[in-house]
Amino acid sequence: MKIVIAVNPEQPCPPVGYGGTQRQAAAIAEGLVERGHLVTLLCGPGSTCRVDKYVVTTASVGAEWEYVSWLRQSRDWDVVLDMTMNHLPSRPSGLPDGSKTVAWMTGDPLRKYAHDDVRNRVYVSRPFAEFCGCPDHPAVSNVIGDDPATVPLGSGGGGYCCYLGTIRPEKGVHLAAEACCRLGVPFKVAGVVQGRFLPYWESFRGQVDMVGEVGSADRYTLLGGAAALVFPSLWCDAGPLAVKESLLCGTPVLACPNGGLTEDVVDGINGVLVEPKDVTPGLDRLLSKEWDRLAVRSSISERMNVDRYVDQVEIMLARVAKGGAW
Repeated sequence: MKIVIAVNPEQPCPPVGYGGTQRQAAAIAEGLVERGHLVTLLCGPGSTCRVDKYVVTTASVGAEWEYVSWLRQSRDWDVVLDMTMNHLPSRPSGLPDGSKTVAWMTGDPLRKYAHDDVRNRVYVSRPFAEFCGCPDHPAVSNVIGDDPATVPLGSGGGGYCCYLGTIRPEKGVHLAAEACCRLGVPFKVAGVVQGRFLPYWESFRGQVDMVGEVGSADRYTLLGGAAALVFPSLWCDAGPLAVKESLLCGTPVLACPNGGLTEDVVDGINGVLVEPKDVTPGLDRLLSKEWDRLAVRSSISERMNVDRYVDQVEIMLARVAKGGAW
């Protein structure tokens, strides 16, 4: 097949730091080329993915309109894997009805971006599909993009808990900080604070050790040294990669039972599930248990098989390329 993959251009593909969708797009693109497909990646500046690329001029969501122009001018493709934010290629306002596209829905519980008019939606977890009112749509669990065997098993001996991800109220980072403070456990936060969330960040920053944005190697060092990843997300998190990475490092996770988190975190097996009002006792319960870190890793490793992930994507793209739809 001649496949076009369009990814959010805000970060390079693969990303240098944070950028889960870009990491997965790179793994899919390179995996499909290995299977003999012709792939063109539409991506942002600085992208180094080892496939043919069309790179837009600016690292902004608005540059996704350049993808639409490229696709309209070049009809030499069989199907488009649309991993953008606005999903313009998969909407009538982008490409005409009947265009063969598959849209990857990576998470937008507040419906900030288009949803209902997006063709052939695939969700990154079954709970997220159900949350969006689409229980019959395909769901393919996120993978981290790396071979799970290359993720180092951590010792957890750093004496701290951590959080890795975007810093905003819906993620419950303040609850994690409060719980760690009450239990007297150092709390490290890795991520970027957008300007509109600075007041939120200021409300609890004195309780945390801010690490900032971290790349792949530093991410695994942070997660592997932690006693726990504290991830009390308050909204329907579609399938956060930080949780999967933490479990692969052997580090148990404390999470609220929302969205794709319920597919990865199993209470008592690889972490603890708590309601938001119960974060401190739940974290105390997690930290009081002696965890078999190899067992924590094993609980998630099989689901992180990149080859199987690319196989699933390939099947859906072939289905749409032959005229299928859902």
